[in-house]
Order: sequence, then structure tokens, then C-alpha cells
Amino acid sequence: MTASLSRRRCLHALLAGGNIAGSRVARAKPDGQTLLMVGGNFSVANALYKKLDYDPLQDLAPVSRISIAPHVLMASRKSGITRFAQLQQQARGGKLSYASPGIGTSMHLAFEMIKDHFRLDVVHVPYKGGANVMNDLAGGQVELGIIAVGPALEFIRSGRVVPLAVTSGKRSPALPDVPTLAELGMKDLDAGSWSGLAVPKNTPQEVVARLNTAVRNAVNTPEVRKLFDDQSFVATAGTPAELRQYMQAESQRFAPVIRRLNLAE
Repeated sequence: MTASLSRRRCLHALLAGGNIAGSRVARAKPDGQTLLMVGGNFSVANALYKKLDYDPLQDLAPVSRISIAPHVLMASRKSGITRFAQLQQQARGGKLSYASPGIGTSMHLAFEMIKDHFRLDVVHVPYKGGANVMNDLAGGQVELGIIAVGPALEFIRSGRVVPLAVTSGKRSPALPDVPTLAELGMKDLDAGSWSGLAVPKNTPQEVVARLNTAVRNAVNTPEVRKLFDDQSFVATAGTPAELRQYMQAESQRFAPVIRRLNLAE
């Protein structure tokens, strides 16, 4: 699959939340030769952007999910917070701040849901990327932060930050002693940074099926599984229908948060 897909034009852009790439792929010839790497930003694009020139949920044909990495909620060592219960006790009066990789990211939206559920009064400080979050969290410039588990592991293992909870339904194998938010009482949250593949709508079903088989075969190879394990990703390859359902569910879950925070541009 890897060699086959490498001969195709695989578009992935971060500009405008991936919407430039999404728009191009949505208008590309539906021949299976143009693929789009999708993630959580595509699930919420309709809610975040008022003037999209395409619909990520209608103008793209899902191929398969690929992987997901849970988020980890952390405290700065300087904050003195070592358990989630302590965070609940101290998160009053807007005295604490939390960092995310940016406004409208899955980490930002997930933390806002956590704030609402546990009634935490903390202030959001958006950063440009997870690396900046971790540097300032370790330095104590912010008390709390949230990013994917993989990039946070070095800081956690070195003791520079303290993990409080993960956003996945099950504990992360990389952080077996860190509770899930479900264990702490938030039963309906199972979130993370995920990836998948999509093609233009009207791509023939037989072409989508071949691509789906290629993705699933590749994800199940020992080499890719090890790569995922090393970076704290969980393989999630499945059917096109499962990816469509997942994106729709994420849209429905996060759209109310986006409206409540008035984030639409």
C-alpha cells in the first residue's frame, strides 16, 4: 500500500485548518488519484468557518480512519497540582490558565468540554502548536496544558510536567497510571487527535474499496504497528462508513462548543 499511495498525489495542508487542501480535493477528478489526509479539523470546519466553499462532510468520500492519539491533560510542576482532584479544588476564580495548540483544535474543544463538565474556572491561552505549549508548561508560564500523549511523553517522563488525565475511553498504554476522564466522572468523552484518508465524492465505490483495503493492510503490518506504538497512536483502520459516522459524531459533539464560545470566523 505504501508504495502504491506514494505514487498518488496526497494533499495535506495546515493552512486555514486544512480547508485549502480540502477544497482542492473536493474539486479534483474522482479517479482515486488524489487523496486527502483528514483529521478532527475537517469534522468541525462547517461550524468554525462561515464561508467555506465546500462541505467536508458532503463533498468528500471517506476511505478509512488510520489512527488516533489520546490527549493528556497536564499540570506544570510549579503549580503544585499532582491530581485531578486538586485541580478541581484550585480551579476557581479564573486564577489558573491552560494552554492548547490553538483555537478550535480538538484539544481546545475537548478542554472546554472538560471545563463545562467539572465546572472549572480556568482561562484558555492559545498557542501555535504543541511544542510551544509544552515549553511554557514546563517553564511554569501556564499552570495547565493539553496536547496529544506522544509529544508530551518526554516532558512527563522527565518530571517536568504532571499528567492528570487522558481523554481516551481507555487508559493509554504509554501512561498506564494516569486515569481517564471517564474514570473521573466524565463518561461521555472519548477524544483524541485522529487521522484518516478521504477522496473526492463520486469516486467509484470499487476504487474506494481498493484504497480502503490498502490502508487496512498497511496499518496492520508489524512495522506500522510498531511505529504507532512508539508514538502512542492507536490503529483505527476501518470501513468508509465508520469514518463517515465518526466525523459526523465529532461534528455534532463539538459544534455546540464552538457556538457557545462564538468561535466561528
